[in-house]
Amino acid sequence: MHFIPKNVSVRPQQVDQCVRTFDALLRNNLYRFSKRCASSFNFFIRSFQMFDAVYESSLFPKHLMLLYNDDHLH
Repeated sequence: MHFIPKNVSVRPQQVDQCVRTFDALLRNNLYRFSKRCASSFNFFIRSFQMFDAVYESSLFPKHLMLLYNDDHLH
């Protein structure tokens, strides 16, 4: 078992082993979740998407910032 010292960045090892970062996994899962909700035929999900409350929520800008990694959206 290899131990990496605390002061060493893990990124070179992640790149060598093709391990995604947490931010990349989070963006990927948010994107997939958004697409699944948008294409859902579930009545409750579809009716919830029609309300402006989704876009006026305090969570929506955070969702966009995480998804697009763009700080000027909040």
